[in-house]
Amino acid sequence: MKNNSDKKFSYQQLPVSLKLIYTILQEMSKFEEPDILFNMLNCLKILCLHGECLYLAHKDHSQFLGYIQEKMLIPSLWSMLKSEFCQLASLAVPQLLHALSLSNGADIFWKLISTNFNSKDWKIRFEAVEKVAVLCRFLDISAVTKNHLLKYSLAHAFCCFLASVEDVNPAVATRARLLLDTIKRPALQGLCLCLDFQFDTVVRDRPIILSKLLLLHFMKKDIPALSWEFFVNRFETLSLEAQLHLDCNKEFPFPTTITAVRTNVANLSDAAMWKIRRARFARNQQKSVRSLRDSVKGGQEESKRAFSLPESLSNRLRE
Repeated sequence: MKNNSDKKFSYQQLPVSLKLIYTILQEMSKFEEPDILFNMLNCLKILCLHGECLYLAHKDHSQFLGYIQEKMLIPSLWSMLKSEFCQLASLAVPQLLHALSLSNGADIFWKLISTNFNSKDWKIRFEAVEKVAVLCRFLDISAVTKNHLLKYSLAHAFCCFLASVEDVNPAVATRARLLLDTIKRPALQGLCLCLDFQFDTVVRDRPIILSKLLLLHFMKKDIPALSWEFFVNRFETLSLEAQLHLDCNKEFPFPTTITAVRTNVANLSDAAMWKIRRARFARNQQKSVRSLRDSVKGGQEESKRAFSLPESLSNRLRE
């Protein structure tokens, strides 16, 4: 068997646990009965989350892991995210997050999100909006905020979801607006933390993230998406990044110069050192965190709100 990279794996040489996972995923697409799918997902949960079979397969069976993630596991779990069958979603979401934390899982999910939300078929975008909303309902925020792969993956998915509020198709836009109200406050706060993480680590994503946070701020008044603390923290980060970029530019008076920081490293708190490391990470354009600017709809005329509708009028309609 081959995946997209033409890396072969032998089914006969797989351990029994991986053979069972492969068989379950292969048969899952043949059934639509919720009870059958629920039992299949339960078996996968025991194997993947309790038995850690996929985590252990990363070392000895990486080709197999890459194949089932792209072709079977992540697409199958994505298809289970439906409002009609919340019992399936409650099992699928933890396993999907686990798959994203494994090798190549976040990249596969990123491509899946981009393909669905940027599709020219409004029905696919309509379904994608529902799936992301269901995903957000069953998030374990404590687990998400500890993993960078999950944070930037969910930041990407939630940005695409918020962009759908302004979709050119009224069915998609209305669906996104209505489903936003079904996401609980703790989940929305956790998603805002994911957006904050993406803002701090990818410089080129900042304009689009600010626009989506502003949109969320107006639609959900009880969620302080743009709070005073947000801007205070960002101003300090931007000041540090400017100093790192300009190397103590003499033309601008900074409250604390990098030169002073270098001479007083021993006196700095852990929080201050963490902020400096984060600023360096963002300025160095690290490839470990992907940019969502080209993926989130913003420059695609065929899938955005009609240009004949002024932005000011759209804002008044939202209010």
